Amino acid sequence: MMKKIAVTGASGLVGTRIMELLSEKFEFIPLSVKDMDI
Repeated sequence: MMKKIAVTGASGLVGTRIMELLSEKFEFIPLSVKDMDI
């Protein structure tokens, strides 16, 4: 079972790259500003 990680700013450069690099080890929950209702 893979660990889940919430990624804030998932649509940005850093968030996108992190999810690409670590996608085989972790399951990601991508969050944007709209998702967080800020």
